[in-house]
Amino acid sequence: MSSEIISKLVLEELTIQIVIEFQNRSFKPEDPILCKIPKTIRANHEKEYEPEIIAIGPYHRNGDHLGKINPRLQFMEDMKLKFLIDLCITTANKIEGVTKEDILKNITIAVQEKAIDAYKKYSESISFVTSYNKDFLKMLILDGSFIVQLFIEGGIPMKFTQNAHHSVKRDLLLFENQIPFFILETIYTCCFPTFNAMSFKGCALSYLQFPTFKDSHLENPNIESVNHLLHLCHICIMYKSPEGTNEESEKLMTIPTASLLKEHGIQFRKKEDKRYGINSFLDISFKNGIIEIPHVVIEDNTSSIYRNLLAFEQSSQTDHGNKFTHVNFMNDLIDTVDDVTLLTKTGILGNNLGSVDEVTKLFKEMCNYWLGVDRNHHYLVEV
Repeated sequence: MSSEIISKLVLEELTIQIVIEFQNRSFKPEDPILCKIPKTIRANHEKEYEPEIIAIGPYHRNGDHLGKINPRLQFMEDMKLKFLIDLCITTANKIEGVTKEDILKNITIAVQEKAIDAYKKYSESISFVTSYNKDFLKMLILDGSFIVQLFIEGGIPMKFTQNAHHSVKRDLLLFENQIPFFILETIYTCCFPTFNAMSFKGCALSYLQFPTFKDSHLENPNIESVNHLLHLCHICIMYKSPEGTNEESEKLMTIPTASLLKEHGIQFRKKEDKRYGINSFLDISFKNGIIEIPHVVIEDNTSSIYRNLLAFEQSSQTDHGNKFTHVNFMNDLIDTVDDVTLLTKTGILGNNLGSVDEVTKLFKEMCNYWLGVDRNHHYLVEV
C-alpha cells in the first residue's frame, strides 16, 4: 500500500473522531472576518474574484459542500495531499524516532482544537459543518498544510509549471479564498516548534513577493495580528514608515490630471527611500512643486489584487479605505493615455499590460464600483 493511501486513511481515521463533538451543536459566526463579496461588487468582473487553479477555504466548493470540488480545480486538490505528505516527511526526517504519521497526528489534533474558532470566522451560514464536520477539518488541514509547505519550499515547486505557479500566487490573495491565519501558524508551529510566528510571516512575504514587500515591514506593529493572507498583504502594502511622513506638505483637496499638473509647473518623481528601497503605496508626498509617488507595477493580475484588497477594506472594521483612496488618487491623475505615458516616463508606473488604454480603463472601472472617498478625511489630505 502506497504512503499516499496510508496517509489518506490515517487522516480519515483521525478526523472521524470529531463527528460526535460537532453533532447537535448550533454554531453562529463570531466576530467574522471571512465573508462573501456582494453581487453588486462582483458584477461584470466575476473572474477577478474567482480562483483560476486552487480553492482555499469553503467558498469555492460546489454549492458550499466541502466534499465536492469544481472539476476545474480538482488537480490541485490531489496536489494538496502530496504537499501534506511532503510536509510530514520533511518534518519527521528532522526528528529522530518520529514518523510522518506522528507528524500528521500532531497536525490533526492541533488543527482540531482550532476548528470551531475557524468556523466562527466565516460570516456565511455554511450548512455542511454539522453534517460533514470531518470534511471541514480535512479542508483546514489540507489547505493549511499546502500553503505552509509551499511557503517553506519557496521558489517554483517542481510540481508546478510557471503559469500554474503564477496562478497559485494570485489565488492565495483572493478575498473569498482564505482560511484563518492562525490555522497556518498552528500547522507551522507543529512542524517547526523552535521557530516563532514572525518567521512564518517572513516565509509568507518572501513567497508572495508583492512589489513593496520589504523585511522592514516585519517591524510594523500591526503585523502581530493577521487575519488571513490577504490581510497580511494589505498590512504590508499599506504600511507607511515614519520616514514617509511629511508634516510640511500642502493640502490639496481635489487632484487634477497628471498632464494638467505638468502644464502648471508641477513635477512628478518616483519616490525612493534610502533605508528601505521602495516604500508603501501610501508614501505619496507633495513639496516644493514636486509630487513623489512610489513605483506601481501594472500587470495582468493587478486588477484582481486591487479589487480583492478593496473588498477586504469594505468588510473590515479597522482597515478603512486606504487602498481605495490610493486607487481613487491614481484615477484622478489618469484620465487619458497622455497621463499614463507621463507617469510611465517618470518611472512611477511600470506598465506590463502593454496597452496604455488598458491602464486608464483599469483605474476607471475600479472606481466606478466603489463608494466615493471623503476628500476631507483620508490619508492623502496632507498631500
